[in-house]
Amino acid sequence: MILFVQTFGDLVTFNPHVHVRAADGVFREDGTFFVLPPVPRGLLERRFRTEVLAQLLRDQQQRLSRMLQGHYAYYGISSNIERLQALHRAAQRLWRKWLSRRSRRSNISWEKFLRLLARFPLPPPRIIHRYT
Repeated sequence: MILFVQTFGDLVTFNPHVHVRAADGVFREDGTFFVLPPVPRGLLERRFRTEVLAQLLRDQQQRLSRMLQGHYAYYGISSNIERLQALHRAAQRLWRKWLSRRSRRSNISWEKFLRLLARFPLPPPRIIHRYT
């Protein structure tokens, strides 16, 4: 299988897509070629799209989590929990907004976004430095 990623666009209209060339069979251990039955194209497209989008969401979640954890580590003092919670809510709203821009159809609903957050959670605000 030959696979390569082609990209174009800037940050807002970044559009990666993958080109794949796959054989329509396999070689047996004795060296003969065995033709496999064709796989429906729609099935391959849905599976590939699901896996790629899940990986992109995982990458976004990991990056956002690192950013939030760094912010919590710096600003996480005893009297600052309300501001950290506000930052957490703002980060969720912005992530939903960014995800809504992936499609021209419509915004991602809050219900769907909350299901996504259950699968790819952002770290909750934490107080790191306790002062009495």
